[in-house]
Amino acid sequence: MRVSQRLLLRGLRQYIPEGSTVEAIESGKSDALGPVHKVTAVLTSDTLLLATPVRAKTILTEIPRADIRSVDVVEPGLAAVSFDDYTHAVRRVVQLDLRRHGDREAIIGRLEATEPGEDPSPI
Repeated sequence: MRVSQRLLLRGLRQYIPEGSTVEAIESGKSDALGPVHKVTAVLTSDTLLLATPVRAKTILTEIPRADIRSVDVVEPGLAAVSFDDYTHAVRRVVQLDLRRHGDREAIIGRLEATEPGEDPSPI
């Protein structure tokens, strides 16, 4: 694990519930904020966290695993994650591109393995 990933996990500690485990961390790109930005995807046993650095701060997008409806793999390392956003009462689709650094089936494979409504325990 790189130093930047350790620092990110340290900052995310307050957003990761007690008893939840970090399953995978990958760098890539995502359109969670509109246009495509660099992102670090952190998969825990409860949520998918997308940390996007914008100017001098990091914006966090939290996607609870129970709210994920489908994961469509477009290409190896590129997936469209569809989830229910209850704060805005809409279903959203986020493109998660982990091709450059190689997903190695860490995040996308684990999201695909968990069916909607299923217990997201570690695989």
